[in-house]
Amino acid sequence: MIVTTNAAIAGKQITAYHGIASGNITYSRSFDKGIKAEIKQSLKSLMGGELVLYSDMKKHYFDMAMTRLMADAKEKGANAIVGVSVSETASQVGDTVLVIGTAVTISD
Repeated sequence: MIVTTNAAIAGKQITAYHGIASGNITYSRSFDKGIKAEIKQSLKSLMGGELVLYSDMKKHYFDMAMTRLMADAKEKGANAIVGVSVSETASQVGDTVLVIGTAVTISD
């Protein structure tokens, strides 16, 4: 499935629109990898450098939200998604990743 932030796909024609597709996930940073990992990451943040555990966790949840976006579009009968946007919000409960776009059918 082609997924793009653009409103169109070069060399392809949009033949049908299926509405908005979305994928989201809300996750808690506190319980993902345990207290030991949290302490290590906290110490590293004080000393500088990439927080690899946190970066990996963010990537994992972004990928999950994208998978849900594509599944939603497929359920609507689409074979591509255009105009995709990504947002992330943080709250006391956890972080939320939301991806939305327009589910479309394209032809060659």
